[in-house]
Amino acid sequence: LEGCKALTHLFLGENQIGAKGTGRLAEVLGGCKALEHLDLSLNWIGDEGAGRLAAVLGECKVLERVHLQENWIGDEGAERLAEVLWECKALVHLDLDNNEIAERGQERLMNAQGGCAELCVFVSHVETHISSRRVGPKVEERYGTLMEEAVSLDHHSEAGRTAEVTGL
Repeated sequence: LEGCKALTHLFLGENQIGAKGTGRLAEVLGGCKALEHLDLSLNWIGDEGAGRLAAVLGECKVLERVHLQENWIGDEGAERLAEVLWECKALVHLDLDNNEIAERGQERLMNAQGGCAELCVFVSHVETHISSRRVGPKVEERYGTLMEEAVSLDHHSEAGRTAEVTGL
């Protein structure tokens, strides 16, 4: 990956790379200046891996979408990610669905993204089905009604998940 300066999409989902593998990946991600989409879903990266990834996310200036579903990320990992959200100006989608992020981590993520006008964050806790979706002001302005409908769907769904809004 070190020589892949033009890489725009990196899909490494379901590879069991863990925290250690995420650390190695993070060492070269900063050099992927064209990276727009990163998917590390189902890789068991945990809080340690999320922290290692957070350390370089700010260097990925055109990164728009990050998928970290089902990675055993808890409050500590969520807080590490929240610390760098303000640096991720191009980020419009952060998916942390089905992790171990409880209320403390969710609150930290939702509050931290205030500087990212276009960002949509999705988080749900596996055990309690607590779910949060927060959008930046530009997304809310553009999709406000759709977001209200999606949240309304969430309250009626069996799994307690927020419906994806088409177009985001």
